[in-house]
Amino acid sequence: MEKDFIFGRVDSFAIEISEKSKSALLKLWINGKSYGSYKKRGELIHSIEDLQILLTNLDKLYETFFDKMDASAIFSWLLSVQTEEDNRKTRRYVRFLGDQMDNISMFSYLRGEKLEWGFYNVKTKKIQTQQIDKNVIIDVCTEYIQWYSSLANLPHPSLARVSSPQSLPPRGFGPEVLKR
Repeated sequence: MEKDFIFGRVDSFAIEISEKSKSALLKLWINGKSYGSYKKRGELIHSIEDLQILLTNLDKLYETFFDKMDASAIFSWLLSVQTEEDNRKTRRYVRFLGDQMDNISMFSYLRGEKLEWGFYNVKTKKIQTQQIDKNVIIDVCTEYIQWYSSLANLPHPSLARVSSPQSLPPRGFGPEVLKR
């Protein structure tokens, strides 16, 4: 049986999934705009792992030289990594939520207390950005990760990092079951 869930609010930030077992369709909502086509099914663990990286590094997603750069320049900087050390440093900015988001390259960084999420469309070669309050990101991602953790019969190694309550911020809005 397939179920649809939404974590958060589509007018600010939400993760929408239509799940069947651990395979699902995934879509992001930021400021009322959706990202993801809901056409390709994939494993949710990729989004869980990436959002854990995001939460762990949230306060480290800022470089002083970003102040003088637009999203296009930041994306170019991310693509210009030359060494393994550069790759490790820039990995925290790159988002990979799974195969469901195939035609979009995503990256995120801080601008003040807002997380700026960039979407590079592979087909149009254009970048769109959206800003999200940092606390909303924490609440929604935490709720989604905890929901997934509660479904897992055998925890994936990465879920061990989220299993301790001290490693997670407080619970967010909670999932809402969507009626279609």
